[in-house]
Amino acid sequence: MKTYPVQPTEFDEWLYNPSWYDRDFIYSPDGIKEWPNHHCRATYMLSKPYIERTRTAIDIGCRDGEYTRYLQHDFDHVFCFDVRKRKYFSYNVAQDKVTHFTCALGHTEMRFPMEEARHPTQIYYTLDSFEFDNVDYIKIDTDGADYDILRGATNTINKHKPILIVEDASWDTRLPERFSWQKYALEYAIEELDYKIVETCARNIDRVMIPRG
Repeated sequence: MKTYPVQPTEFDEWLYNPSWYDRDFIYSPDGIKEWPNHHCRATYMLSKPYIERTRTAIDIGCRDGEYTRYLQHDFDHVFCFDVRKRKYFSYNVAQDKVTHFTCALGHTEMRFPMEEARHPTQIYYTLDSFEFDNVDYIKIDTDGADYDILRGATNTINKHKPILIVEDASWDTRLPERFSWQKYALEYAIEELDYKIVETCARNIDRVMIPRG
């Protein structure tokens, strides 16, 4: 069995019901109900035409698995990261389709750890250190840390050329200052990783990106 820098998260029980996917039924802090217009679904549907391979997906900032639930439906396996072990995660995803890590990702030279650092450890890992195989899709939603996460995922991205979902919330002055760093995530993906934006979600936050050429 492959070993990782940190052990996968263990959940006491898995309560996911496959029929909930067709109903768009989600357990969320925003409400436990059917969410046919949930923003995670909307962004994923924008990205689907660009998916060519469905082996491994990575969901960074997975929260309660609201986005993971769509990835798991199409991909062979999804690796999920969040600094918190969220109580609804096991309601929204199937145990045999996902591996969850309760840890923070970044770069070895971390510039801005989360202000509300509620996670139990201050250790940051790079995505590259996990050495995942056959990575076809990476979604990042980490409230301002996307830039450092991309820097720590450079080898993985250059090797596998996955679809990227990256936030750009830098335009919204109502949000905490850390969101101003989001523009650097997009710049890094475009200028250093040679990606281009092909879709923007209706909220003008999520960007769907694919390699140039």
